[in-house]
Amino acid sequence: MNDLMKYATGYQDYLLRLYSQRSPVGSISNTNEREAVKDTLEKAIPDKTQYDSLVSKLIAEGIIRPDNHLWLDRKSGWMRQLASKIKSWESLTGKLSPEEIKAIAKNSFHAEIGISTIEKAKPH
Repeated sequence: MNDLMKYATGYQDYLLRLYSQRSPVGSISNTNEREAVKDTLEKAIPDKTQYDSLVSKLIAEGIIRPDNHLWLDRKSGWMRQLASKIKSWESLTGKLSPEEIKAIAKNSFHAEIGISTIEKAKPH
């Protein structure tokens, strides 16, 4: 019985260590800590003027709501369209990983997009 208790305690310690090392849900882990995490459109476009210009354009086109930037265009294939739009902003954002695009869609436009949809999307 004593060996079983040692095993159970050791396993519990192991699980606690694993749990404490995990990343929060929806977070992006960077291997290069010096590189800023691009999990919102605002963080992905460091130039505030360019960011404001893009957001104003999206609002004017009726693609997002002005108050909370909710993505309004919900026609068939809208998730792929959103991913394509984000990819097309590469000149403003730099190269984005699929995980960063997913985080930007969620945190900036309140849209949940799967990685496979992002990978299939082509920039405009």
